[in-house]
Amino acid sequence: MDVVDNSQPEPKQEHPLETLNPAKEQALLSGNPASSQKPCYKLRYTLSGHTRAVSALKFSPNGAILASSGADKLVKLWDTNNGEIIRTFEGHREGISDIAWSSDGDYLASASDDKTIIIWSLELGTAARTLIGHTNFVFCLNYNPNSNLLVSGGYDETVRVWDVARGKSLKVLPAHSDPVTAVSFNHDGTLIVSCAMDGLMWVCLCPVWSFTMLKHNYKTNLGRRFRTVLEDVGRR
Repeated sequence: MDVVDNSQPEPKQEHPLETLNPAKEQALLSGNPASSQKPCYKLRYTLSGHTRAVSALKFSPNGAILASSGADKLVKLWDTNNGEIIRTFEGHREGISDIAWSSDGDYLASASDDKTIIIWSLELGTAARTLIGHTNFVFCLNYNPNSNLLVSGGYDETVRVWDVARGKSLKVLPAHSDPVTAVSFNHDGTLIVSCAMDGLMWVCLCPVWSFTMLKHNYKTNLGRRFRTVLEDVGRR
């Protein structure tokens, strides 16, 4: 693993944000083009450690750790203060497509082409659980911000909701007719959203025992045509 420190001493002529007067600071933060002050972005580190394509990057909730995953079947944790590798998780049999932190930062989930999701414990430094249920590549996943629920989507065209504590799949949502490319919870964990290669986005009400689906069908090439359909998944 090579870490290249690209940081440079700050030129004396530059004015850090904290030295600006309130008016200039507000103009800078709001992106006001009239302001002569502009953000100055500088490369800090170049991180090298994966041996194949890197698929995902996620900061821990407190920002102290950066997690990465790749086609080399590995999950790596990086110290954001110095760019050093903290730990490497090994366990998947195929490449990893996505990773997600639990809200407390104690666990990290990884989705793989081996059809599994592994829950990694930072305290133990090893796998805590393996979630099995998808019948094809797992593309995406995200934690609920207020509970131990996890949502995942995959090439099997399903969205799955998991109880991570028990390692059980609580609900399989036949939401799409093509591979699911992204899933997420809203800020309070009451909604799940998914999208897929079929061009659809689905919004699901949570908790999982009373899913009602709101399907949005956008056709941007036809003047943003919009259609909604409400249906009870329990009847399907």
